[in-house]
Amino acid sequence: MPPEIETYRDRKWRREDALKIDSAASHVQRATALLDGLHGAALTLQDRVRSRAHIGYATGLAREAVDLLFYASGASSIQSHVPMQRFQRDMQALANHAIMHSPTAVELYGRVLCGLEPNTPLY
Repeated sequence: MPPEIETYRDRKWRREDALKIDSAASHVQRATALLDGLHGAALTLQDRVRSRAHIGYATGLAREAVDLLFYASGASSIQSHVPMQRFQRDMQALANHAIMHSPTAVELYGRVLCGLEPNTPLY
């Protein structure tokens, strides 16, 4: 592969990763601002779902960013002594946790925004 194509691909991955990580951080900040702004008051159903949606969506973005880095690392990154495989494996485990699972959190948020009852006991 010519160097200019490889360089473009690498730059593309880096800028996409940077945006995904920045976006994830923004969603985490929104969730924490929501929770910090309550000043000890009880969370409403909408507050709980909204904070979970932001955290779940941030986890999904972080997973995508780690996946991009993993793919950019090449085939050697699957070896057990290479830290990248551990980062990728740990991110997959975190993203599959029930509370952090992005598709479930987004679906839950959409249901509540549409006036439907939550479809999971974890909200």
